[in-house]
Amino acid sequence: QLPPVSVPDVTLTFLQGAPAVYDVIGAQNVLTWVAFACVPAVWFLLYQMPIGRHLRAVGENPTAAASVGIRVRRMRYLALALSGLLAGLGGLHLSMGYLSGFSREMTAGRGYIALVIPALGGRSAWGTLLAALLFGVFAALETRLGSAAIPSQLPQMIPYAATLIALILYAAQRKRRAA
Repeated sequence: QLPPVSVPDVTLTFLQGAPAVYDVIGAQNVLTWVAFACVPAVWFLLYQMPIGRHLRAVGENPTAAASVGIRVRRMRYLALALSGLLAGLGGLHLSMGYLSGFSREMTAGRGYIALVIPALGGRSAWGTLLAALLFGVFAALETRLGSAAIPSQLPQMIPYAATLIALILYAAQRKRRAA
């Protein structure tokens, strides 16, 4: 069996003068900063580069994309590879940044929340970041309330209840737009 391995934290010592800010972002894992760096990179790829326009065209209407000469299969494989890379970074952060090794059921259903976040973010890189941060707040709330003198199941359901409420609001908004 391999020994546990962790990815190091980055400490922003210049923020120590602002304790409220330092407590939130002063000491974060390297992979957290990589995730934040991926947001503008994904935005630039999807909205500023021709390959991003091709990826979006194939995702919206593959037949129309093929009719203008875009290689649909190639774009689909590229999208699969890029999404696999980003998902792998998320798994790496979970197993080596958040925890110190792989453990069974370590995702605890967070994958379902991850499927909802892009839709709630309006399928844009910056909106997805905001939605992810919002769900991060709910996960932190779960952690903070976990030590309160209430049944442990109540704090544990906060992120999932927030996901259900967000999905209901999203569906209502889409229905309103369609009408």
